[in-house]
Amino acid sequence: DKAMYKHIFDVCTKKKNDFVFEYFTMQADLINIRTFLRVRKIDESFEFLKDLLLPGSELGEDFFFDIMKEPVEHIVDMLTSKKYSRVVKQGVEAFLNTGSLSTYERLMDDFLLSFVKASRWNPLGIEPVIGYLLAKENEIRIIRIIMEGKINNLPSQTIRERLRDVYV
Repeated sequence: DKAMYKHIFDVCTKKKNDFVFEYFTMQADLINIRTFLRVRKIDESFEFLKDLLLPGSELGEDFFFDIMKEPVEHIVDMLTSKKYSRVVKQGVEAFLNTGSLSTYERLMDDFLLSFVKASRWNPLGIEPVIGYLLAKENEIRIIRIIMEGKINNLPSQTIRERLRDVYV
């Protein structure tokens, strides 16, 4: 993953596409926050977390070093200025209540998809193509969630709760 994100940001820097750069920066931020929550759940050290953080995130190692010493809820306060602050707030609340990251992951995917949806009407840019590719990935993710739920005999309501938004 680290090598892939390094390559993505190298290409973004060369191509100078703000939309793609912002999308992958927010994705790296949200994935790093999810990783932080997982590391806190298993009570590991900052050194362990540092090896797992993706490059390209606006939230650097210093941010996570500082937040590692604080209660998990504190991350919400530190990210209120970010576009994805609602995702972090609701996701962290669900994580603290359930111990599961499934709500955070669903909110993260829905947020990133809505970011792409907002730019899909730009006929002269790469945004519609990126949107199409991400929509297909999202459809595959939805099918996987449904199939795994059926295989594991989960109630329909539980499966519905895990489903992501669709790109329409």
